[in-house]
Parts: sequence; C-alpha cells; structure tokens
Amino acid sequence: NGQKEQAGKYGKNEKPEGRWLWFHENGNIWREEFFQNGLEEGPITEYDDTGRVFTKGEYVDGEREGAWVFDNGDSYETGVYKSGKKDGEWKTYYIVNGRYDNNSQVSFVGKFVDGFPDGKHIFYYPNGKKRLEGKYITGVQDGEWQRYNEDGLPTLTILFENGIEKKLNGVKIKPEN
Repeated sequence: NGQKEQAGKYGKNEKPEGRWLWFHENGNIWREEFFQNGLEEGPITEYDDTGRVFTKGEYVDGEREGAWVFDNGDSYETGVYKSGKKDGEWKTYYIVNGRYDNNSQVSFVGKFVDGFPDGKHIFYYPNGKKRLEGKYITGVQDGEWQRYNEDGLPTLTILFENGIEKKLNGVKIKPEN
C-alpha cells in the first residue's frame, strides 16, 4: 500500500545496528527493538495496529533476559527469562473486557528452571476454581495430577511416573506393546 514496512540501519559489518522499527499497514509502529553487532540488545516493544502494547521485554546478546510481558488479547502472561529460557514463576491471567488489570483472574501459575516446567503447576477456571493441578520434575510430569470441574470438585486423577501415566482414577493402566 506504499506505507513504510521497516526502518533501521546496518553497521560497518552489514549487520543490523541501533534502533529498528517495523510498521503496520496503517503506518502505526508494530515493533521497536535495538541491535548491536546484529544481535537484539536492549528493550523490545510490540504494538497492535491501534498502538496497544502486546509484548514488552529486553534482550541481552540476542537472548531474552529479565521480565517479559505478553498480552495476546485473550490472556496476559508475565515472567522472567534467564539466558533466553523461562526461569522462576510465570503467571497467566484471563483478559476481561479486552484488557488486563490488577483484578484479573489468574489462569495459570507455575515455575520453570532453565526453560523446563519444574514444581507445581496450577491452571484455573475464569471463576477462580482450580481446573488442573500437578507437578513437573525438570520438564517431566510426575506424581498425582488432579483435574477439577468448574465447581471445584475433583473429576479425574492421573498418576505419573517419569512422564508415563501409571494410574487413572486409581486403576492401573496397562502399558501399550
């Protein structure tokens, strides 16, 4: 449509350098980020075509680092990256009336270590009741996982050992040949 698509400069080594901008077809900024020697370095912000921020974070040497926020319009996710991998507690919230606010209901909470889910992970219904709960050990489901209905009553229990389902509602599962 003749609108500018992106703008930025290349350094002496012909790699992206400094501030770069990408644009929506309507001319509004879609993405703003910074480069050093061809690698993302510094803050990044992404906007929808109306100017609402939907991604915000920071890069160090081309890797996601520190606190990040993702708002896809249906959910709002927050957490920290360490050397490009999820690390520590991450939370996801339901979006109500088109936006996140401090009263938004949590839809997920769980911890990550070196990018792998680790420890207890809990998923919630929009009414705040638990939907699913269980734990991971370095990215592998382990122990009892409990599924609940929207009233908060247990409906299904699955026992995992090293990521393999062993029991379903207390009944042993026969291994497949």
